[in-house]
Amino acid sequence: MVDKNLFLHDLAFVAILKNEAPYLKEWLDYHLLAGVDHFYLYDNDSTDNQREVAAPYVKAGLVDYIPAPGKVMQMPTYNDAVNRFKFQCRYMAFIDGDEFIFPKRGGVLLKSSTKFCPATRKRQAWRLIGKCSAPTVTKLRIIHAAFWNASRDVRRIPPQLKPFAIRVR
Repeated sequence: MVDKNLFLHDLAFVAILKNEAPYLKEWLDYHLLAGVDHFYLYDNDSTDNQREVAAPYVKAGLVDYIPAPGKVMQMPTYNDAVNRFKFQCRYMAFIDGDEFIFPKRGGVLLKSSTKFCPATRKRQAWRLIGKCSAPTVTKLRIIHAAFWNASRDVRRIPPQLKPFAIRVR
């Protein structure tokens, strides 16, 4: 898929995480199956075992795990990722640890998103799963099941567009 002489990775996700250990394995496994081939995970002062959950993925070369201590670190970590890793991946997406990107066509994210014009930015439909009366995600064993358990009125709300990925070269 990717010319390894130009890029190490086709699609990499950048995320800043804090205490996401209970859901991190599922989040990583889901996005690996969806076509993400690398993750740059920034740890924002986690106090749970998030590092240990990520360790097998780091060892396998799928994750770079980077400390990001401090307050209001989202934009500084995103800028750091672009500056440090822009020549390692063809596409770099910035998402949160509680977001699951669902490929509409083709079953794989990149195959689905590259059918559009070769712009430097891609946008992805973004839909909130619950509302105040809905069960919290922490009560669900499988996070992406929350989408299917969302009430019908929530699914009818038109999805918002959110910046998804930038072409980094």
